[in-house]
Amino acid sequence: MKTQKRTTKKHNAFLISLTALFIASLACSLGSGASTVPPASSPEPSLQATTNSTTDNPNENPQGPEDLGAITYTLDTARQESVIFDPSAGLSANLAVKDANGYIWMLIIPADALPMTETITMTPFATMDVSQSGAKIISGVQLEPDGLHFVDAVLLTVNPPMDNPGVGLIFSMQQDGSSVDFAPTTNTTGGKTAIATIWHFSAAGYTNLTKDEYEEYLRELAEARFFRATEAARVFLNNPPKPPAPPMISQFCRGTEVNPEETIQADLYEFRRTFYDPYEDVVVDLLSSAKAVALLDPGFDIGIGGAWAEDVVLKAEENLKIWGRQATKDKPPDRLVALIDTGMYVLKQHQLLSSSEKSGEFMFWITGWQETLRDYYLDELKTKHDFRAFPILVTMEKRTALLGGIPRLEDILSAMTFEVILDTSFDGNWKSSGKTIATGNVIQNADVKDLKMVLTSEGLWGDLNNLQLKAKSGTYTDANETTSLAGMTDTGQLWLKNWDPCVTKTFDVLISGLYGEADSKPGTVAGPAAAASFKQYYWEGAAAFMFTIPIKNLDANMGEQTFTGSGSAADGGYSGSGKLHIVLKHTP
Repeated sequence: MKTQKRTTKKHNAFLISLTALFIASLACSLGSGASTVPPASSPEPSLQATTNSTTDNPNENPQGPEDLGAITYTLDTARQESVIFDPSAGLSANLAVKDANGYIWMLIIPADALPMTETITMTPFATMDVSQSGAKIISGVQLEPDGLHFVDAVLLTVNPPMDNPGVGLIFSMQQDGSSVDFAPTTNTTGGKTAIATIWHFSAAGYTNLTKDEYEEYLRELAEARFFRATEAARVFLNNPPKPPAPPMISQFCRGTEVNPEETIQADLYEFRRTFYDPYEDVVVDLLSSAKAVALLDPGFDIGIGGAWAEDVVLKAEENLKIWGRQATKDKPPDRLVALIDTGMYVLKQHQLLSSSEKSGEFMFWITGWQETLRDYYLDELKTKHDFRAFPILVTMEKRTALLGGIPRLEDILSAMTFEVILDTSFDGNWKSSGKTIATGNVIQNADVKDLKMVLTSEGLWGDLNNLQLKAKSGTYTDANETTSLAGMTDTGQLWLKNWDPCVTKTFDVLISGLYGEADSKPGTVAGPAAAASFKQYYWEGAAAFMFTIPIKNLDANMGEQTFTGSGSAADGGYSGSGKLHIVLKHTP
């Protein structure tokens, strides 16, 4: 069973209840009060406020079993299911399989869990040999692709075929069945559904506890595992890994074939993993063992596990800040892109662990980085006429707003203001029965300033009746008289459309109203001549001529082009020619 769809109310309520259950139980069992969370400046969490210190702890079993061993298994490929996860669709994805014994496994993948399209596959185990593992797994699945890491946590649930299974536990393991370990598991009432959050793919197993001796064995194992995890956290914090250098990720032309979003997301994903994987391994060990203890021994105090986990996350934030201080001084500050992305990932982990003010303080840093990045590219657009910064600037502004940063949308729109200068020249000749009955010529000029983006459309600049075509010279002669056209003005519309400074490096100018009013003499000459001369540029849907202008980057005089043409009516009753010169200017 596989779906990728918009979350229905019923499904949304189920998803929220599962997520809330995990987060609430995590907060309660790990503790978030001042007594268990050490100050950020501490080199290691204080053990004085808890009862499970390794120096004096009645709950500790330092002689407990070392690990959960390994299993071997075969796959039931006939029951395999897959779903294609596409982040551009903005949809969550669900995937479910049922093994031969009736155990139902489900994956719930949030819409923002991955930055790239991926085929997700889940295959139930067909047979298992658990003789070398203390977990005594009774059902399992293989999750692919192996090693896939998620931006947002995925929920993995198991529903056993019996009504009262007791305590349900989910285990993680490598694809080959080695390194069996506790996954951070919670249970619904009665253990009917076991729920685990996972951040990367391997394989998973499940068991439920109905025998006292087995429950006691796993309790000792979980408690020993918990203390090893806290000791590992202490060692890690005393000697954390050197943070890798963030990659330079330019925002110019982002999302185009010149700077593809797929490449950017791959770079962000690689840095996020390289930077945070060592921290995440420690945190996952702490949470997994703590949740197992909480299920198997509800009276056991695991509060110190939450303190250690938060300190590990705080260390990650501290190392991101070190790079952030440098990156904000860089020109361009393109390292901030990866720092913001990874920072948001780390912040999400922090907020799951604790509601303390410390996570809010890191949010302030991320917001500042986002503002710095946006302001740099806005300045490049305004002062250096680097047109490649738009429209990604609009996306940067939206992200800044979501983070609560200082808004600058009006500045961005103002920076994308243009001027268009038109010079036209048209000639026409009208005939009847082979004889000329009228002639005309006109030279016109227009200077359309302050062309701003239409707020209802991010790809259109202009306004109604903004084109004032003034005749500099010209005459119209028919059988009755010759009329001077100099000084006469016609009103039309001029729009700018299809902004592309990166791939085609062009901007389109749309012109309508060359015919002028019904009694316009300049329009009598210009309209038919334009229709005959520039019919290949006429856009029926807009009732306007559309001329494509090549644009030059880093130049306020961004484009200039001359168009010429001629043509005649099919019946020979009219012939005309035209010349149109267009100048584009950037006027922020």
